[in-house]
Amino acid sequence: MKKVIKSCIKWLAFAAVVAAVVFKLVDMHRDGMIVRDGWKYIVPNQRLNFKMYIDPQDIRQDAPVYLKSTGDNPQAYYITHLEDGEYGILTWCENTCIAVADDNESVVLQSNTGMDNQRWTISRYEHSQRLIFTNVATGKSMYMKKSDDGNSYILCVGYPGKDDSSFWMELRQ
Repeated sequence: MKKVIKSCIKWLAFAAVVAAVVFKLVDMHRDGMIVRDGWKYIVPNQRLNFKMYIDPQDIRQDAPVYLKSTGDNPQAYYITHLEDGEYGILTWCENTCIAVADDNESVVLQSNTGMDNQRWTISRYEHSQRLIFTNVATGKSMYMKKSDDGNSYILCVGYPGKDDSSFWMELRQ
């Protein structure tokens, strides 16, 4: 009798996943991640009260991307699956996205052209909710660091060390 119950539960779970995919409740991409396309807040794991932020007074090509306290009018970004496990991070500002600058270190705002420096892979850190955003063009991952003036945080790209939590991000609704 236990085998029959276990079998029924497995089939019901399978049917629920299939139904969710069919009805677009969940996007299951070939990269094995379940990241539904949509507007999300990108939050650094070290500073859960901070979110990714673009200064509305500084909307220009290669404007820096900051991390600001959630009290500073947090901004959501549209995460969209492009192809082959690559994602775009689109902004609220018309036809712009998050990219790696020509210096191969800074994370900036750019016009969305679909170039590799504007494409990201998203992977989980050791089966946790922590995510690592890796740029397709550079192979470097997004991380937070103090700005040169020491008054805020900015996003950059680099190579993470083992258990380097400055590279861990989370997606929030």
